Amino acid sequence: MKNFFRVSLILMLLISWNMGQAIFAGEDTIVNQKQLDQIKRVIAQDIKEMKYDGAALIISHKGKVVLRTAIGYADREKGIPLTLEHGFYVFSLSKTITSAAVLMQIDRGYLSLDTKISDIFPGFGKKGKKTITVQHLLTHTGGISSGMPATLDLSDIGNLDAFVKAAYEDTLVSMPDMRVSYSPLISHAILGKIVETVDPQNRSLQTFLEEEFFKPLKMKNSSMGMRKDLKSKMVPVVVRDQTPGLFNQAFLRFITDTID
Repeated sequence: MKNFFRVSLILMLLISWNMGQAIFAGEDTIVNQKQLDQIKRVIAQDIKEMKYDGAALIISHKGKVVLRTAIGYADREKGIPLTLEHGFYVFSLSKTITSAAVLMQIDRGYLSLDTKISDIFPGFGKKGKKTITVQHLLTHTGGISSGMPATLDLSDIGNLDAFVKAAYEDTLVSMPDMRVSYSPLISHAILGKIVETVDPQNRSLQTFLEEEFFKPLKMKNSSMGMRKDLKSKMVPVVVRDQTPGLFNQAFLRFITDTID
């Protein structure tokens, strides 16, 4: 899936270019419009070559936006051009928001990094998981697998309660603290459920994030899960690069279809 992330890599690599080629380098260097135009040309060429369908990007310098544009398609098959009003499923970027919510609850004194998951969810402590802590989940060192819970019914993939309870029955791929074992699904589903469980207001994760993050930050087009008013603006998930990876296109489509 390397081309799936190419746009992000382009933007990250810009900062490593030499001083003569950089968009901006140093406090007093002005924006290089030619290089900004080059970014757009490269992306447009990638889209033409079917590496991906579209890209929305923003670049700022010293607090000023120097490039904000949408290129390509929201839906290539239907001929719908991408605009800045369209929304994207951000997948693993949601982990950073969930992690921040956990740290917020820690800062408020409702739990700590050393809190054992089994102290919050006693049923989780089976099959070698009793010593796993919040810190283990945040740092992917709990020995939890990268997939979904083995006993989870696929119809419950969007049900946080069912997802977490199914994880009670999973075995570990390694002992806690032994190695990093990337767990993008189970670990962060549990962390999200922890945010709900320790919240004095008994808010759902969606409501917690809406009230504590998105509204204060004026992120009016962002949500955890699908808001009805945003559904018509969402860009369908399409993976043009079929290189074998962690997830395949069918799985990604299934995940997005079950988001509510």
